[in-house]
Amino acid sequence: MAGGWHKILAVVAAAAVLLLSHAASAQDLTALARLDRARSTLRDAGDGVLLELGISQPVPYRVFLLDAPPRLVMDFSELDFAGLDTAALGTSRHVVALRSGGIRRGWSRLVAELTGPMRVSEAEQRTVGAPLVRVRLEPVSQAEFDSRVGAPEAALWAPLPPAM
Repeated sequence: MAGGWHKILAVVAAAAVLLLSHAASAQDLTALARLDRARSTLRDAGDGVLLELGISQPVPYRVFLLDAPPRLVMDFSELDFAGLDTAALGTSRHVVALRSGGIRRGWSRLVAELTGPMRVSEAEQRTVGAPLVRVRLEPVSQAEFDSRVGAPEAALWAPLPPAM
């Protein structure tokens, strides 16, 4: 009888592993929030640039600058950019290219390649009413840009847990 219980427990454990691995796969493909293209724009604002992203619900995000070439990087937890036509957001004389995609399980990234050194003068998420992420960039000297560039420590992730 003891051998029978071991077989039952082994089958239950195998089923649990299959269910958990299926749930992890589904998590890779799901996003909690969607980009609202009608409320999303990229445009010149004064001597800088303004990027507004209308989203279906608030999500954790982070913003930082990288160099070679200069670019704005925005990481989002659970924001779906699927089907985004970046040209439809608008244009700015300060943005050479705009691209988006997934970077790891549950995280997506929007990158704006810049024409020159800039600083983030404003980064906020409005959560009341229609959620919106707003980032304003302003031109700065190369020296000031160099002092601000680099991924913040919070943007560096711990290694993923080993696959089961």
